Amino acid sequence: MALTGSLIAISIYDKISPLLLGSRLDGYDDYIYHSPNFMLPPFSGLKISTFHDLSVFRCPEYHRNAQVRLMEKEIHKALNQADRLIAISEFTKNEIIELFGYPDDKVVVVPNGVSPDFFPRCTKELDAPLAVFGLIPGRYFLSVATIEPRKNIDSILDAYEMLPKIIRMEYPLVICGGAGWKSEGTLERIKNMMKEGDVRYLGYVKEEMKPLLYAGATAVVFVPFYEGFGLPVLEAMASGVPVVASDIPPLNEVSAGSSYKVLPQDVEEIARLMQKMVGSDGRRQQKTIFGLNVAQEFSWKNTVEKTVFQYRGLVGEQ
Repeated sequence: MALTGSLIAISIYDKISPLLLGSRLDGYDDYIYHSPNFMLPPFSGLKISTFHDLSVFRCPEYHRNAQVRLMEKEIHKALNQADRLIAISEFTKNEIIELFGYPDDKVVVVPNGVSPDFFPRCTKELDAPLAVFGLIPGRYFLSVATIEPRKNIDSILDAYEMLPKIIRMEYPLVICGGAGWKSEGTLERIKNMMKEGDVRYLGYVKEEMKPLLYAGATAVVFVPFYEGFGLPVLEAMASGVPVVASDIPPLNEVSAGSSYKVLPQDVEEIARLMQKMVGSDGRRQQKTIFGLNVAQEFSWKNTVEKTVFQYRGLVGEQ
């Protein structure tokens, strides 16, 4: 089997049923099928599946029941059918092995990357685009996450309310993210806090705007209960911005010691760390520089190269 021209990579989640897709793959047996979201259709050729996290098993309470049933069914299919699994972090790889007894040599880690659009920017470059949102570069906290229970936005709101009023008046909390499952209560709370003028909810933000919002933040606060990787942490690091992040294995893996770690349920500590981000602090600057260096190790180019390496390895085993 030659590698060139022998790859199909299609995301089928919420777009087409695995069974129907499988019928469309007839005649492509000498291709590699790579599913980037763990669901594998019937296919007699080589198959690779990417696993992002196992939250449906670890914390099913954060998902709709129908989604849990579907994902449990499809994950087991992928485990049984895949010739190789890709995990986006060592944490996810270890969970696959621990939960399912999956062979270590059939799971490889290929981390996500960060777009080159995320990098430190000068105030002059940020003034105009941030002014559209009424923001001043270096004078706001940023939280980027879907509004859903797993992302723990309410703890950030609790912590922010604990900050002195003088800080909240000068450093608004900016929240970016679309509405997810069970978001109604949190969105209503955000709406009420916006009336005070120190919380801004931007909803879903266009991709071209995100790097500017990151680069202009005083700090990024990302304290989910569970993640498989933690891209907002990496994006903040690449932007040269300090990060307050949950003390959970995947985020510690990505940040490599450059974030300010906190237990996601420890609201008082989240508030203390947010207040610490205001003003000058030599240690914060050291962590930020370290985070920039760590972020340079992650790129989508590296992700592609490592993924193609796995394709070649599978072909070479035939």
